[in-house]
Amino acid sequence: MYEVSISVKTLALVAVAVLALAAFWASLPLVRHAVWRAFFYKPPVRVELERLYRPYRLGDRVKLRVCVVEDPGTPQLVVEYYNSSGVMVYSDRIYVIKGECPTSTLRLREEYGVGRYRVRVTTKSGDLVTELEFEVQPSD
Repeated sequence: MYEVSISVKTLALVAVAVLALAAFWASLPLVRHAVWRAFFYKPPVRVELERLYRPYRLGDRVKLRVCVVEDPGTPQLVVEYYNSSGVMVYSDRIYVIKGECPTSTLRLREEYGVGRYRVRVTTKSGDLVTELEFEVQPSD
C-alpha cells in the first residue's frame, strides 16, 4: 500500500487555483457581455452635434440631436453635460419616439470653463445609452 502525503503549501496552492477558476467561471457572463458591447452593440439612438468639425467657444449654444433608431425601451431619456473637470453643468430630459430627433440645447457659460466636455445619454433609471465628447475653447 502506498502512502500519500500533501504538504500545507501544496494544499494552499490547489485552493487558490480552485478559487481563481471559480472566479473566472463566475465572471464569464460579464466578460462575454463586455466583449459583445465593445464590438457589436449599436445604441438605439444616434446622437449628433450641430457642429461636427470646429470647436465650440464659451458663450456658444451646443445643440444636440438625439435621433431614435430603435426603441430604447423607455419614452424618456436623460441628457447630461459634463465639463472638463467632470462636473455636470446641465441635465435635460427628452421624450423619444422612434423615427424622430428631439433636441437638447446647452449654452456654454464662462463659469463652466474650457476643455473637453462629455455628453451622456442615459435611460431614466441611469443605464448608459451612448456618450460623446466635444471641445470648448475660450471666447474671442
